[in-house]
Amino acid sequence: LVSTDIGMAELSGDRFVPVSVDEFLAARGHRPWVGLKAALPKDAIEYSLPMNGDQFAVANKSTMLVFRNETILARLTVGAEISGSRIQTIFADREGVLWIGTNAGLVRWAKGNVERFPITDPLSTASILAVMEDSEGNLWVGTETGGLDSLRDQRFRTIDTRDGLTSDRVTTVVED
Repeated sequence: LVSTDIGMAELSGDRFVPVSVDEFLAARGHRPWVGLKAALPKDAIEYSLPMNGDQFAVANKSTMLVFRNETILARLTVGAEISGSRIQTIFADREGVLWIGTNAGLVRWAKGNVERFPITDPLSTASILAVMEDSEGNLWVGTETGGLDSLRDQRFRTIDTRDGLTSDRVTTVVED
């Protein structure tokens, strides 16, 4: 599944085809949720992803919702529970933790709680553009001006132009 600025698309054979949120949910055994449409209008959904078990997260630029079946477990809003003024990416890791990247920092949502990084950590205020977990469970975070951060063994390491990157703007992270 790919989320773009004009909607979602799914790989079908050798090409991407547009897919609605309802089609995406139905293909995964979920029925369209009335609560989702009421809480976050379908045309406003920018990001969507399945989580562990029967949980699902959707977001637009200002609000993220976490559902279990048709029940809203969490509603997180930028400027309130989430720092910044715009959600730029969301990612669910293998443990079901949600990582929310905004224009003003990275936060995690785990077990019903929002966790912010200490203000001394550069990721607490960086503009986050991409989050990815590799096959070994390491978290990779791409930032707008601070390079690439790797979380391994509960410690972040920054990789930037001094380490060989051609730019400190990292918009996408994939594992090869």
